[in-house]
Amino acid sequence: MPRDILSSAFEESALLRSLEILRRRKLVALVVFATLCASAVTFALYLPNLYRATSVVLVERPVSETFVRAAVTDELESRLHVIKQEILSRARLADLITRYNLYPELRHDGQIDGALEQMRRDVAVEPTGPEMLSGKIKTVAFNLSYTGEKRETVARVANDIAAFYVARNDAIRSGEAEKTTQFLKSQLDEAKRQLDVHEGRIRAYTSAHNGELPQQVDMNLATLERLNTQLRLISEQQIRTLEQRQRLVESIPPGWGAGRMSASDSPTADLLEQKRHDLGQMEARFTSKHPDVLRLRQEIAALEAVPAKRPVATAEDAMAAGQARGRAAVVANLDAELEKQKREEASLRAIIAATERKLESMPTRQQDYALIARDHESAQQRYNSLLTRYSEAQVAESMETDRSGERFRILEAAIPPADPSAPNRIRLLMTGLIFALVLAFIAILGVEQFDTTFHHVDELRSFTKVPVLAAIPRMHPRPAQRILRTAAATGCLAAVLFIVIALSIRMAQDNEQLVRLLVRG
Repeated sequence: MPRDILSSAFEESALLRSLEILRRRKLVALVVFATLCASAVTFALYLPNLYRATSVVLVERPVSETFVRAAVTDELESRLHVIKQEILSRARLADLITRYNLYPELRHDGQIDGALEQMRRDVAVEPTGPEMLSGKIKTVAFNLSYTGEKRETVARVANDIAAFYVARNDAIRSGEAEKTTQFLKSQLDEAKRQLDVHEGRIRAYTSAHNGELPQQVDMNLATLERLNTQLRLISEQQIRTLEQRQRLVESIPPGWGAGRMSASDSPTADLLEQKRHDLGQMEARFTSKHPDVLRLRQEIAALEAVPAKRPVATAEDAMAAGQARGRAAVVANLDAELEKQKREEASLRAIIAATERKLESMPTRQQDYALIARDHESAQQRYNSLLTRYSEAQVAESMETDRSGERFRILEAAIPPADPSAPNRIRLLMTGLIFALVLAFIAILGVEQFDTTFHHVDELRSFTKVPVLAAIPRMHPRPAQRILRTAAATGCLAAVLFIVIALSIRMAQDNEQLVRLLVRG
């Protein structure tokens, strides 16, 4: 026999055998299929409805930071996460559960832990409509959804949650802006205190070293020049006074007051000796071109040019004696004037020396003052920076208080949904139908596998080598027996269906947890 004919005969034999098995086990398949279909239909129809209400919250952007810098710069996503954790807290959820009488089947003996966990799963926050801002994805709106059993209740709960998000966002931003302002105020006060400390140091240093500060160098140089000019003028006055005195002394008759007007008492010699002594000290300290050295040399030369005083002989003339006494009085006055000029010269020299010491100490004072001034400048810059930031923070806080910053606005309030969101009964029915067909097929295979009876002579001949002598045809029962069997089978099937349907109703009715499991699955 050709191969294709054998294959065709084999396939036809397998098909006929399958049809024969199906015909023989149709009652088993029908019972299993009907039972599972009834269970699936009942289960799908009696599952409770779950409704989902959604509120859309819009994120309104603040005034451009070109005009006002926001005091709150945290990311929106992190703030949404914080608010979500707050609304999912035990206290907040317990308040919602008690107010709207949610999950009564999960609250036993005052314990609401199960209800809290379920509500945390039923509340959903879903960002929508992201856009690119400054290279980052920013959320422009988000949905707040709540799933529950009653359509009116889920809408009220969703709107309550949305209102909490709006209020909490405003509170967070206002609180953070206020905290920022208070923090900057405390930092500003501390910076002002430090600035006052540095200003006090500058005042103390300036008071302690007045005249030695770097900014006073021009004043000291001008003062030194003025003092040297005064010293030169006093020296010139001394020379003129000496010349006048010398002329008066020469005009006094010889011999008058010789005891008092001797050469050894001449003030010119004393002044010349003092000038030479000062010149020696100046040449030891300064160069030969120093103004003071040159001035002293000129004064010494002028004093040396004054003619030496000659001894005065005693005058016997009575008339000349009166004139001599008058001139002697003038000489005495000139001597007093010379003493005064010497004291002024000594005072000027002391002041000049002090001014020169100030000039010599200025490099050291300049270094010390630079350190103090640098610290003061740093404190001043920090204070100015904090003052600017504090002013900006005050404006930003005012903006947050006036709700001009980034805020949430309920764009679409939740309304009671018209249709339930779960369960998907069509999908459940299709799944039940497929499951019933598969189990019916498995039941046929199982019964056929464990059936040890022979249904054809060929099956018996293939099982044993004992020859078959005769084949007795199937003996059909009487009509009455057939009716009884059919009625009994129908009754059993009805009883099974009733039990299955009752169990399905009991399992599905008011079983919200099962619906939620099916939705998550």
